Amino acid sequence: MLKKYNPLKFVSIVIISLFSTVSYGTHLMGGEITYTCIKTGQNSGLYVFNVIVYRDCQGIPIDTVSIVDVHNHPTLQTISLNYIESNDISPLCDTINGSNMMYSCGGNNLGYTGNGVGAVEEHIYRSDTIRIIGSPDQHGWHFTWSDCCRNGAIINIDNPNNYGFTLRTAMYPYTDSSGTVWPNNDECFDSSPSFYEKPRTILERYNGFDPQSAFNGFTYSHNAYDEELDSIVYEFAPPLDNSGYDYLNPNSIAIPFLSPYTFSAPIDSISIDPLTGRTSYPANLQGNYVTCTKVSSFRCGQLISEVFREIQVVISSPICNLGDTTNGNIGADTLCNIRPSVQPPFFYPNLSPQYQWDTIVHCGDT
Repeated sequence: MLKKYNPLKFVSIVIISLFSTVSYGTHLMGGEITYTCIKTGQNSGLYVFNVIVYRDCQGIPIDTVSIVDVHNHPTLQTISLNYIESNDISPLCDTINGSNMMYSCGGNNLGYTGNGVGAVEEHIYRSDTIRIIGSPDQHGWHFTWSDCCRNGAIINIDNPNNYGFTLRTAMYPYTDSSGTVWPNNDECFDSSPSFYEKPRTILERYNGFDPQSAFNGFTYSHNAYDEELDSIVYEFAPPLDNSGYDYLNPNSIAIPFLSPYTFSAPIDSISIDPLTGRTSYPANLQGNYVTCTKVSSFRCGQLISEVFREIQVVISSPICNLGDTTNGNIGADTLCNIRPSVQPPFFYPNLSPQYQWDTIVHCGDT
């Protein structure tokens, strides 16, 4: 028997579909996974895993119940996470001396409450202390956190709405001079590098512009720090989709970039110093850009950990006056967030070179 056509039901289905499509739009902007090895006290030998996720406040709320997936361990499959807090890390703008809008998320983990491109929220998760049995093989133990969705306004990857997020870190074995493999005796031995710089990369086009400088643009570092003082190396890495992580080939779910961009050149003319992490780019092209930075730590030449930080760089249109209002000190305009031209404390215009000087300092002097 044929069912009677119901136009109201059809309209309802269409409306639900439209809202589903909208909710799949703006969401996450990146994040990172790090782990800490506790070396003193009653929890000595145990790990704590930390996950930080950055959310576009113009998107949907984030789930506060979450886990880390574990790969290449024979018994441990997941690690439960506790939701710790959220923080509004939107740029602090000068609304007194200029027309810059003060960005805000409008509350904690609320959907579609951000007041502009630049309203960003930090979500922090942390595991309980955990003992991990055994030692990783040469492929390492891999830890991932996955979710959807990406911002449809991203311009350096192809069809950003089609992809989600996989954040990752990896732990590898270390063999000391006696031949002992660590971790040993089911106790941790090393913490991963951690990032000490907030990913505040929402900036205006030509931020840092100085017509007298050989380099024009924006410079920052993720400021990775390893508490064991292992050697660390920076490089760009592919951002990953959330469609099935393969620890033997993590890049099998790498997200394709839109030409001329690549994962190693995600922004026009970007560069990264492998030893210091100093990252620079002209900030000359407006848009939303996906970037993924990998920090590897080495001990005695052996790779022992990898952490990946994915962030979304937003370059907006300039809304301030780029004029010179400080008697020739280009870049010190109080209406703009751009770098000033700073001279050294000793300046002798009649000498060559002009900045050469000497002094005597005694031990203990301030």
